[in-house]
Amino acid sequence: MNFISNNIWLILFVAWGLPLSIYRSKFRKLVYQTDSWTINIKPVFIKEIKGLFGNIYPDNLNYKRFRNFYRFYLLIYILLFFFYFNLNTTQKTNNMNEIVVGSTLPSFSLNDQNGQVFNIDSVKGKKIW
Repeated sequence: MNFISNNIWLILFVAWGLPLSIYRSKFRKLVYQTDSWTINIKPVFIKEIKGLFGNIYPDNLNYKRFRNFYRFYLLIYILLFFFYFNLNTTQKTNNMNEIVVGSTLPSFSLNDQNGQVFNIDSVKGKKIW
């Protein structure tokens, strides 16, 4: 349960994004006026962008409705991303202790690139270049 409460924005972001490929496929089919599934694998974006931010078919009511729905859907998706990103980075920075000049270095050991154990206590008080 702790995982869910700590990652609720990530869960919402992923869940909201699941139908995104279906909605994008429907929108592309409206913009390019085709029913072919191959429109989903073709890297043509200019007309899609124009269709999303403009009004390329002013008389097509189905296009206008779906375009507005798709805009709303993408707006919520972007907002969820920013909430997740901002809250996630805020949580990470709050958990870290700030390193300042003169602070005490904690004792730790790590393996170096040769597999030898390096202990930080062996270089305390020495100048490291």
